[in-house]
Amino acid sequence: MLQPASLAKSQSAPGRLSDLNDQGDVGGSRIRSAERTEPVIWTADHTEIVLETDAFGGVINALAANGYAAGATYQSAGGEKVHPDGTVQPHTVPQLWQHGERIALESPKGYGASSSDELVAVNDQGFAAGVNTVTEKNVERPVAWTPQGVATLLETPADSHCHAWSISDDHIVVGSAYQQMISGDSTSTVPMPIRWTNWDSATTSTLELLPMPDSQPRPDDFPGLHLALTFVGVTEGGSVLAEYSSHLGQSAYFYDGGKPTQINQGFDVNIYAMNRHGVVVGAIQF
Repeated sequence: MLQPASLAKSQSAPGRLSDLNDQGDVGGSRIRSAERTEPVIWTADHTEIVLETDAFGGVINALAANGYAAGATYQSAGGEKVHPDGTVQPHTVPQLWQHGERIALESPKGYGASSSDELVAVNDQGFAAGVNTVTEKNVERPVAWTPQGVATLLETPADSHCHAWSISDDHIVVGSAYQQMISGDSTSTVPMPIRWTNWDSATTSTLELLPMPDSQPRPDDFPGLHLALTFVGVTEGGSVLAEYSSHLGQSAYFYDGGKPTQINQGFDVNIYAMNRHGVVVGAIQF
């Protein structure tokens, strides 16, 4: 039977919970003021640990074993920069912590101060994955980091925005690539699951685009279609779970050996998490 647990004896403040590791520790963030957000770990024994950051704070997006937490430190309030034309863009640097101590991470080469980075996943060895946003070009690029902080810009398909979303304990990174298709007056957005292997070795990194399931809608049938990958996770062996969503509904597919198998039939589904063994939690929509 599940028992409620207090997330430490701290003052009440708005925030969010982001991840849970195998030891029962919970990671998230807490808004302390309009200028500062604190990344916090609430341990299984109800101890609260506020992680070290710069003046504006930061956020935890993922937890793993061996004391690893991954996220970003903010370079402005809320980690966002508002431009004179009203557009809002991320303003963060990547951050990895181990046992509360900061680990310095490289930023990917190529764009310098005009880019923003954030970790979204970390495995039990401290290898991490995330996204590099090039603000001046409105381009998003997938990145992986070693526990020593070395950044690797992952290969991307041509003419696509690309995210890295998850990393397995055997260092397989999965994410999504988005391509725009223009037909007449309509522009459609089409996503594809993507998997990277061998990125951390001396051999050539392998990029694999996984096929979009035949049962998903196509822009030819629905002009202006905007199809999204709202969850992408990976098991130890590299099998991938992907959730597609559009105005027509939400469906989840498990890619084993590169072939998609739908895991929901006749109802919409929301996927929230998958562990390394392929156990999935989510919700059915009636």
